[in-house]
Amino acid sequence: MVIISAFIVVLGFIPLICKLADRAGFVDIPDGRKQHDTAVPPLGGAIIFTTFLTYMMIFGSLPWAVFGALALILVLGIVDDAWEVNATIKFLLHFLAAFLLVIGGGAQIQSLGNLLGFGDIHLVWLAIPFSVACVVYIQNAVNMMDGVDGLAGGYCFIVFAWLLLAEVMTFDNVLNLQIPILMACLGGFLAYNMRSPLLKNAKIFLGDAGSMALGLMIAWYAITLTQGEYAVMKPVSVAWIIALPIFDSLALLVARIRSGHPPFKPDRRHFHHH
Repeated sequence: MVIISAFIVVLGFIPLICKLADRAGFVDIPDGRKQHDTAVPPLGGAIIFTTFLTYMMIFGSLPWAVFGALALILVLGIVDDAWEVNATIKFLLHFLAAFLLVIGGGAQIQSLGNLLGFGDIHLVWLAIPFSVACVVYIQNAVNMMDGVDGLAGGYCFIVFAWLLLAEVMTFDNVLNLQIPILMACLGGFLAYNMRSPLLKNAKIFLGDAGSMALGLMIAWYAITLTQGEYAVMKPVSVAWIIALPIFDSLALLVARIRSGHPPFKPDRRHFHHH
């Protein structure tokens, strides 16, 4: 019932928030690079994670550091969608959120497992900087792939489903309620974002807040479920699950640098554009 109620809350709140956003003019307006047909509110992520964090305060046990990192990313994303934050400031805040997750939340990649077949690779003193870099990279990778209705949200839903499956197969209940509640919130959003015979175009977007927060949570669960006492899968398995945005963003960065363009300047060279 808890999971179903989270889905219903998001499903019910989105039409109301969309009306308020339209009246306030808080909408994503089509331009040269953005080719959606009408102005669309970019507040899906704010609704998803406000609901998720509320449920975690009531039913979950999310560490304070994850709350803080999520809150920071949500505020940053909403402000960025409204006024466009300077890229350097945004990048620094991504690192701050990553440090909260890694230092405060203990999400540290201590081992890469038997990656090369010669025994476990332990990172030792590289664990913290490597973990921070991974968290920042995944945040931006998911953010960069958010360019087609239902793509980022649908992809992240599948990632969370695989992580949940790996956890359930170990009969471990530590995080079981967290991931299904997040998936329920995401499912309520996708009902208004993913195209279907009943939905020609998205009624609401994730916004930067949503895509970056989803990347943050993928990083959190991916590290938590592959490291330490609650490890339920090998690190290399996660690399396969999240390979698409990693390859997409890496290819984009290389292509932009080779063509002399700023590495984080938006363009239309993503996988989904091709």
